[in-house]
Amino acid sequence: MLQQLWNCLLLLKQRIRVNEQEGDLRFCMLKFGAVNEVAVNETLAKEDGHKLVKISFAKEEPVDKNGAAFLLMDGMIGVEVQQYADLSPAEIHHLKIYLPYCFLPHYARQKKQAIAVSHFAQTLDGKIATVTGDSKWIGNPENLDHAHYMRALCEGILIGTRTLQNDQPSLTVRRVAGANPKRIVVSSSSKDFTCLFNSCPEKILLIGVTENPQIPNVDYKQLTANNGHIKAQNILSCLFEQGIYSVYIEGGAITTSHFLNDNAIAIVQLHFSPQIFGSGISSVVLPEIKEVKQSLQFNEFTFEPIGNSYMFVGALKQEEYL
Repeated sequence: MLQQLWNCLLLLKQRIRVNEQEGDLRFCMLKFGAVNEVAVNETLAKEDGHKLVKISFAKEEPVDKNGAAFLLMDGMIGVEVQQYADLSPAEIHHLKIYLPYCFLPHYARQKKQAIAVSHFAQTLDGKIATVTGDSKWIGNPENLDHAHYMRALCEGILIGTRTLQNDQPSLTVRRVAGANPKRIVVSSSSKDFTCLFNSCPEKILLIGVTENPQIPNVDYKQLTANNGHIKAQNILSCLFEQGIYSVYIEGGAITTSHFLNDNAIAIVQLHFSPQIFGSGISSVVLPEIKEVKQSLQFNEFTFEPIGNSYMFVGALKQEEYL
């Protein structure tokens, strides 16, 4: 029933997204099987041929006694399984990795800006490509699937100029079920978007500092630059105003480092490939620090198996979201 569970998560993501007046988010319930159903702050009943999951945001919420699995959201990314019920190990793994991202719109409404999640597949010494720019394939097939799961869960996917030029990406959802995110490019000048146009007809959002370049099939937003860069929080506020409440940053290193330096990324995902390059392009380059306490640190983090490797997932934001 893994596919049914995934379809149910997509339903939950949409329910959280459209429920602008949700108020206090106490618990959610998922029922998946022949028919998928989700509920927010309402109880669903167990039925034959279906599996039932209750997700609580409060430790005092009672564990269901009607055959439902019981999961407690612990922070922004933590999922604590308190009752397995009839869930399979694969279903538990899926929930632990992807359930938190269904609630990103909830956090975005609190912040009044899009919530950013970054992802890199990197070597053990922090390289995302060789000195020649070769990066295929640092990640494993499961990590590629993961990227498409995340694209389906986030409302936008953002890259910079170099990733557009070097990787020629499509930025669409292909390996899993789900809708394409809004494709967003941050660039100081107009570029060749042929690779994006060829992959699907949906419009691209271009964010820059110049006057509107008037490119067909491109929506343009002009933002003010400070010292040659657009403040990352201003980009996230702009996306929120455009109705994009969550954004998946797939690079490159310059763009992600810029967002990290501006303290604008909520969740960092690092897929570790069991390789060492010893040279190459680093995933993150930040200004020099003098003391350890000046480093970017995480309020919460976890390591999850992804195929034959592991993915680090950490929440950087200091604010309490729930």
